[in-house]
Amino acid sequence: MFKKINRQKALGLYPKFPQSNNLTEEFIYPKVCTNFILSLQAKSAKGHAKALSKEMKKLCNILNISSLLFLGDTKTAWLYQENDYKPAKDAYDFLIENNISKRFNGGVKVDMENLETFLYHFIWLTRSNASLPYFYFSNENQSFLGHICQYGNLHIDILDYKVEEEFNKAISKTNFEYFKEVHCYSQFSSFSRIPGRRIVV
Repeated sequence: MFKKINRQKALGLYPKFPQSNNLTEEFIYPKVCTNFILSLQAKSAKGHAKALSKEMKKLCNILNISSLLFLGDTKTAWLYQENDYKPAKDAYDFLIENNISKRFNGGVKVDMENLETFLYHFIWLTRSNASLPYFYFSNENQSFLGHICQYGNLHIDILDYKVEEEFNKAISKTNFEYFKEVHCYSQFSSFSRIPGRRIVV
């Protein structure tokens, strides 16, 4: 399904990934050329997760990206938090079934063939579990960083000016819309609380 990479090795191969230390409040982030937020319209969170997974794969294919590497910004394990909310539990079980151990905190490299399925579960994992790291993803040469927030918006940081125009052209061929609000919010609820979202206390 996908390839696991030891955390230190992943940071050595892909040095532009953000790193955060909760104890020292140190935060390392690469220089950003430009950034934007992309959103999708959907009638439900489940429909949104499906659509986001599909459109992200489409965007990667247009950009000729063959794989994405996902890595958390802290040393916290992918499966640090358990959650009985069904979509979150399904995501947890999906990773277990694909050989992600409960202590694994490294990178996960996903090819295009498996990206849509992986993303669907990944979206629920990060949407529902507030105690997990911020997971970022990038392409092989790290020309950009991506992050999906708990509200389901796709945050893109361009790290190389040469690809900015290419990105904008590719986005115009998808169903993504540029998010113009100041702050992200849930489009499926009139409350700020996200159903099923838990935190470890």
